[in-house]
Amino acid sequence: MENDRQNMRSAEVAGQPEELAALRRENDSLSGQVKELVRAEGTLYRYQEQLDVQLREYQELYQFNRKLSASQELPDIFAHAAQFIINNLGYERVLFFSFDAETDRYAVCALDGYYRAEDSAAVGALTIARTDPLLAPLYAGEACLIHLSGRRHQGLEGLASAMMVSEYLLYPLGSHDRPVALLAVGNSPDQAPFCRRVSDSEMSLLGIGNLAGLLSSTIENQILFASTKKALEQERLAEAKYRGIFENAVEGIFQTTPQGRFLSCNPATAEILGYGSPEEVISSLTDVTSQLYVIPEQRKALFKDLLQGRPVKGFEVRFYRKDGRERWVRLSIRPSFEPEGELLHLDVIMEDISDRKQVEKAIRKLNEELEQRVVDRTRALESANAELKQLSQELESAYTDLKQTHSRMLQQEKMASIGQLAAGVAHEINNPMGFIISNLNTLGKYAQKLTGFIGLQGEAIETLSRENGRSDVAKDIPTSWRIWII
Repeated sequence: MENDRQNMRSAEVAGQPEELAALRRENDSLSGQVKELVRAEGTLYRYQEQLDVQLREYQELYQFNRKLSASQELPDIFAHAAQFIINNLGYERVLFFSFDAETDRYAVCALDGYYRAEDSAAVGALTIARTDPLLAPLYAGEACLIHLSGRRHQGLEGLASAMMVSEYLLYPLGSHDRPVALLAVGNSPDQAPFCRRVSDSEMSLLGIGNLAGLLSSTIENQILFASTKKALEQERLAEAKYRGIFENAVEGIFQTTPQGRFLSCNPATAEILGYGSPEEVISSLTDVTSQLYVIPEQRKALFKDLLQGRPVKGFEVRFYRKDGRERWVRLSIRPSFEPEGELLHLDVIMEDISDRKQVEKAIRKLNEELEQRVVDRTRALESANAELKQLSQELESAYTDLKQTHSRMLQQEKMASIGQLAAGVAHEINNPMGFIISNLNTLGKYAQKLTGFIGLQGEAIETLSRENGRSDVAKDIPTSWRIWII
């Protein structure tokens, strides 16, 4: 049978060489297509496996998102995310850094995968400065930072050593320019072969990237929810505060339409106007112009100012109470307008000043009485002043006489004092003058003798010079000297 086939092939080859060559080419083409189909099927199978993995991760991420939706606190969110990363994504270690505005640093707020207490304590104290150059690529828009085992990455080795990993991914959570938190996942050198390896391939980053995006949205929503909750609470407290002020204020606070109908009021308004409750005021007063104002034209004048957007402050006016009595009130009115410019309503604060007006009236009456008393007292004082003026003139005349008498007495005393002084001075002068005069005679005698003695000496000296030293010439000099001394 085999021989028959060969014979047939030989016959075919001998008889139809061109057809055989065509069949061979067709067979080679089909063989190549089959091989391409086999390779495509393998590739398709691998894609199918990757799609199955991605689908499974999406399903797990969906379930995880439902768990996150039930968490409203960031520590719970971080704890659930750490468990998901280790149990579902297969990384060994997880770190979450939250931003601390007081220190301007990112500090570890949650971690997992560290099973020794000393490792957890050391990594738990790790912080990263917000201005660290390591984070600059994230602020510039990079999806994440990747440090691969066995490769040198400038600036990333230090953080790997501090986190006790040989490879890691660092994702920003929240906006890139100022992340709320940072997510770091990685593996230690010993456990890396048994865990999901850190890779920079798109497929490898898909799962953790989706989780980072989900966490960013969740954290921002949580922050927004917390801010909204805080704002609502503040609004509630503010409303309660102002409601308490509104209800307990001693001033009347009310709101009316431009036509004069009450929209709302507080209990003080009802009390001032003599009504039992704010509801009675609202139902009874439908036109404040005619029902409240004693002089309705006053409100019309006020209304013109209010229509021009000018608030009214401290306007005093008389209002009717429910029983018909009048009360003085002080109004402060602020108009509220719609965006189109139409007057919407009037907000009014009313203060009861009737007691003050009564006091002012009493004060005015007292002032009038005091003025009359002042007039009467002035007249009495003017009469007394005239009497005092006359008495003053009499006193001035008596004072003038007294001054003249006093002047004469002073002059007499001066003359007597001068006389005594002159007598004393004359006495004091006469004593030395008498002493001097009494001794002048004796002085004259002494001078005469001294002059004679000097004359004798002169004669003796002249004689001696002329007669060559006669001894008897000077015999009279000692005698003369003794006589002068005696």
